[in-house]
Amino acid sequence: MRERKLSREDALAEYFVYRVRTVEHLQMLQILLDLKERRYVPENPFTRNPTETVQHMLLGLFASLMDSSRQALNVFDVWVVLYPSEKTRIEETWSRIETHVRVIRDLRNNISFHAAKDLGNYVRALRTYEENAQAIGSAMREFGKLAGDLFNREPEALPNLRDEAGPVLRKAGVAEEYIERFKDYFL
Repeated sequence: MRERKLSREDALAEYFVYRVRTVEHLQMLQILLDLKERRYVPENPFTRNPTETVQHMLLGLFASLMDSSRQALNVFDVWVVLYPSEKTRIEETWSRIETHVRVIRDLRNNISFHAAKDLGNYVRALRTYEENAQAIGSAMREFGKLAGDLFNREPEALPNLRDEAGPVLRKAGVAEEYIERFKDYFL
């Protein structure tokens, strides 16, 4: 968490990005599960295990949900604004995940998304992740449980979300003729 002081409107704007990124994360998770359970077996002329590839992409998506960069999303700050009754649980979940964030980001930065050209950095990131994979998996499951619970509470906690999307999208520069299309995209 960066403990930013977000307005509700700013939190909603980031929440829309979060919702799309979370769907992408969940879709990648389903692909990973299908690979692991052999429901999906890609034709692959390479020797690399596609499960590892998808797992690295999944971790990169996970890292993007809680980035420390000022230009990037950190959903924990957004959740605190939009789900104030869950603030304690959100902060507790963050405290358990926070200890693994550096390892997750190093994997994202050196392997998943940016691919370090320095082989030493690449190998160090991979080995450190492998040494912490079980704890990181546990943190991801805890995050997923919280995210799922908050999504389930969305109709009650954010009952006018679709109506509130219009002004937020307009402020983001979306032309009036595209507002409904982008509401559908984000919601």
